[in-house]
Amino acid sequence: MPPQTGEPPVGNSGKMAVRSSAPLTVSSPAARNIGSLGSGSSAFRPIDTAEDMDQDINMLTDEEQLERAIALSLQQDSSDTAMDDTTMKTVAGEVSKVSGSKAAGKRSLSDEGVSNNEKRIVPGNLKFVEEAQHSPRIQQLLKEAAVMPDLITKLREVIWGKIDSTEQAIKDVLKPWLQGFFFEDTEPTALVQRHGGPCGVLAPVQAFIMKNLIYTTEPNALIQKVGNWRHGETAIPALICALTDILIQCSQPPMNVTLIWSEKAENFEEFHTNAKFITVTSRQDLETILASCLPDLQGTFGVLMMMYSFVATRGVDKIVEDLGLDLDPLISMPFGHANLSLVNLCLTGVATSHVHDGIQDVGVPLKGIEKQPEVGYLSIMESLRYITVGSLFKNPKVPVWVLGSETHMTVLFSLDTRLVSDNDGETTITQVERAFQELDTAGGGFIMMPQLPKLLEKLGLDSSETNVKRLSDLIEGDIVLLTNFLEIQYPGISRDSGPANFTLYHYNGIATASMPLTYTRGVASTSTPTDFGSSPMMQLLRTKWPRLQVEWDGPASIS
Repeated sequence: MPPQTGEPPVGNSGKMAVRSSAPLTVSSPAARNIGSLGSGSSAFRPIDTAEDMDQDINMLTDEEQLERAIALSLQQDSSDTAMDDTTMKTVAGEVSKVSGSKAAGKRSLSDEGVSNNEKRIVPGNLKFVEEAQHSPRIQQLLKEAAVMPDLITKLREVIWGKIDSTEQAIKDVLKPWLQGFFFEDTEPTALVQRHGGPCGVLAPVQAFIMKNLIYTTEPNALIQKVGNWRHGETAIPALICALTDILIQCSQPPMNVTLIWSEKAENFEEFHTNAKFITVTSRQDLETILASCLPDLQGTFGVLMMMYSFVATRGVDKIVEDLGLDLDPLISMPFGHANLSLVNLCLTGVATSHVHDGIQDVGVPLKGIEKQPEVGYLSIMESLRYITVGSLFKNPKVPVWVLGSETHMTVLFSLDTRLVSDNDGETTITQVERAFQELDTAGGGFIMMPQLPKLLEKLGLDSSETNVKRLSDLIEGDIVLLTNFLEIQYPGISRDSGPANFTLYHYNGIATASMPLTYTRGVASTSTPTDFGSSPMMQLLRTKWPRLQVEWDGPASIS
């Protein structure tokens, strides 16, 4: 069977820099107050060109120069067109010059230790990060962190298997995983994946970012709605909330999250040697600690730090139990792609290697997805008939899905909640399928007639003797076929009775020459499609919407 997730490494170049976990400081009042300034703030006069800046910049104080640079950065964030190279270099140079002269010896979000393409001042995010780093309670919790060499060894083995990281081939596989969580300049809420490999973690985190940006209903101090899910102001808060959501899902109630970070690590081995563990028991503390560790999250070991935290929070013994007969590590070697068990851990908090609903008994019990997840999962492998994705993954709580191709993970989402509502035919049919599968443990597509009352109970339907007899007479025979039950109990129902037209957005975190990093918009309809088999994307999407047709406004690739 072809690999379900992940992708072969495509290499890496350049030495990756390492962020330390020194407390973050903000180098000027202008930077400290940036959270109160919107992209249209009248506090700054617009700067149109590099020449305009050159004429004025030398007449300003150092702090005023920094303000001007930040103003231009804010303008660029809210503009549909990017600044030209000359202007970008001017801004970068002035920010560097001011921070160098006024904040020598202090750290900021764009301090040394981060490769150039990761440097980014995100408007509105510095204030809560600074407060988190100076919180006495958080500092005390961090001081209580412990070094646990036996546990880190177990985590390493369940994630990677037994590997020798000094071998050159293994080093090449590990390199793509050495990256942090940082955002694309042109799409400030979109995570960037530099090389093939870590999409099995980055795509689920991106999915939870979109869930928090679009569908957060509970009051949350970290995310202040700005009316636009593509706005950079909420990028870092949404990242913190997304990581918090995943960690809490992995935790056994009552909440008991294990966070791992590694100070002053220069390579893969030192990450393990220097790893420290801390236990967190409240969401507020967890969010604050993650905010205080933002330099580490965006540094070389950010993805590893969170992946190890997800596994440690679930627990090695529970991970092994989740895997069942699947004895493969969470990351498949020697290719370095995430196995489906790791993707499921990120999406549901359980590291099962299956995607069907409930437990299927094929001589041995195969654990699938046991409850409706926050975000869903669709796979090209279902269209190829290698697996069956259950209705729980196809119908999550919010219309956000991770899409799995043979080699990569991407994200699909919609602003249309009708796609997961209880009133459309798609949802009704999938609910029936789910109940049927729970009773049809052999996966034969039918149940025995004595199981009919139980099926009706699961669906909340009339299970009285009178109704059971009525249905039995209509069905006839000793078995109940899924198709016959649907025709009799729900006459005229169709999967196409949901919304006929809706909008989808797709995001692929790896840029190519033909596919820039952007949210690609698609206008979808459930009319009779005209391009059967034309693209892997449509083959995948039709595992949920069989009659789907989509017109994309740009490239939309799941590879």
